[in-house]
Amino acid sequence: GSGLSDNSATSVYYYLKGKVKTTPTDTYGNFTLEDDEGNEIYVYGLYDLNNNIYGNMTDKPSVGDTVIIRSVIYKYVKTGSTPIIELKNAVLIEKVN
Repeated sequence: GSGLSDNSATSVYYYLKGKVKTTPTDTYGNFTLEDDEGNEIYVYGLYDLNNNIYGNMTDKPSVGDTVIIRSVIYKYVKTGSTPIIELKNAVLIEKVN
């Protein structure tokens, strides 16, 4: 993601598996995802397979849940700030536990 141009996304989707580390926000489901090696990435918006945003999901992931998600990788840059590499508008493929 760091090699992307500012405020742009990959043209392909990636599948990631990890644990929900922080409490997802009520409406959009923004949270931090952590893999088995301790690597973290920010998830900016989570949808289910029916295109329901997190706040409208019936089976929402929460802290400690292991999930598989699909997303593009996005490099967000706000003027004067450090770039943030994130997963933007991710789709929940499966809640593993």
